Amino acid sequence: MIEIDRVEEHEKFLGSDKMQQLHILWEETALSSVSDSTRALRHFLARLSELNGCSGATWLALNKYEADALPSSLAPFQSIITELGGWVVAASVCLDPQKDADIEHERWFMYAAKGGPDHMTDHMCANAGNARSCIRHDVMTEEEWQYHWFPSKYLSFYGIGERMMMMFPVNGHCESCILIDRPRGAPAFAAADKHFWHHAMAGIPYLHKQLCAERGVLGFTEPLTRREVETYRLLLTPMSESEIGSKMNLSTHTVHDYARRLYRKLGVRGRVGLMSM
Repeated sequence: MIEIDRVEEHEKFLGSDKMQQLHILWEETALSSVSDSTRALRHFLARLSELNGCSGATWLALNKYEADALPSSLAPFQSIITELGGWVVAASVCLDPQKDADIEHERWFMYAAKGGPDHMTDHMCANAGNARSCIRHDVMTEEEWQYHWFPSKYLSFYGIGERMMMMFPVNGHCESCILIDRPRGAPAFAAADKHFWHHAMAGIPYLHKQLCAERGVLGFTEPLTRREVETYRLLLTPMSESEIGSKMNLSTHTVHDYARRLYRKLGVRGRVGLMSM
């Protein structure tokens, strides 16, 4: 959490009303169930967007791959991924549940394959290992922003006029990334906006970690399937395997098989080991 002796400094910069709202949000998030981190994230991002006049937000889990360990599905983009230090999007949560992050990533790679990675992504990946934030004024001139493929073709396709990026290290090969958007015609992000969002997201380190863990990006020896992710979340509740099966419309035997695979991927012995972790 943010050090107590810096609170007064942030209140002057952000305003006491915003700081009060942030403290409420931090408390709500801290009290949320460990099995409900995605809902907690959506609530957190929605309230922050309202406070800061933003239209959209996306959370990404980034995983770092060595060149010889890159999944075959990403082989066509190896040169781009290498240029970005091996960082690849491994999981995502969009504030808008109708958005398809996979399609957006494919479109990004399509443009990056021709024009190279955009300046913001390149800057953020080059400084991995530190909590950091970036707005376009940090890395691009007005002329570059006007003519580069990233804003003119990629962002504009989704009705986005401004984007801000934040990244928070979870460990040496996993980072939590937040994308914040404003629609076309909206004011550009300024230093105060960057400070507000970075301060807010830095105050929930446990949520960054839990979001990465429940998607198999952190702590697991192999990525989780969609069904395994769902099973993982429910195993963190008091529900029995039989009750989990009813909720997922699966047999208890199938749920037990999913659970065993999860324990193996996590390297723990049974549900007690999972809860202890």
